Amino acid sequence: MFIRKPSPAMVVACVALFISLGGTGYAAVNFARNAGKVDGRDAVGPGASLNRAAGKLVATSRRGAQRGKIPRKFLAGVPVVASFGRFLEVPDNAVGAPVVLVRRAGFGTVSVACSDQAPPVGIENPYVTVSVANESGGPLNLARRQGGGAPAVVEFASGTVQTFTVLGQNTIEVILGRPDGSTLMLDGGARQAGQDTGAAACNVFGMSTVVPR
Repeated sequence: MFIRKPSPAMVVACVALFISLGGTGYAAVNFARNAGKVDGRDAVGPGASLNRAAGKLVATSRRGAQRGKIPRKFLAGVPVVASFGRFLEVPDNAVGAPVVLVRRAGFGTVSVACSDQAPPVGIENPYVTVSVANESGGPLNLARRQGGGAPAVVEFASGTVQTFTVLGQNTIEVILGRPDGSTLMLDGGARQAGQDTGAAACNVFGMSTVVPR
């Protein structure tokens, strides 16, 4: 049986077919390998750890108040703002127990207490005590001011507490600065309600802002 040699045109057609099939297979494999990627990068969800998210894209949150937002932990140098508020009844003829107002890692804890300064039983005249505890592991700079009064600026060591008293109604400013330049700021007010009655109380409120380095 005589087998004819393929013509040059047939050889070219076969080669083109093989290349075409090979290219399609490569494209399919390449597509599968890159499925789910954007510009060649993998994506992770908003709950991923920083280590897992390194070098990848981060998806926004789907639920709650953070819906459509990227969690703050993935954003460097963004201030973190939060409100605070405490309504404290004053104990008659006694010093009130401290209540945490703001606690921030790397800085410490700011607490407030509502106490009675009126000697007569049943008559209460409250005042607010603000305590700033340094839990940073190093020294902190503290600047504080009430209303339009003169500011007080000190440096205090880790493990120590700075305390000051607010009488009547007044605004409060507290600034804590770390050696690396990061800052915690509290802006708010203190108000004493029901003064010289048997049902007095203290109201402390405001905003805290952490500004990273």
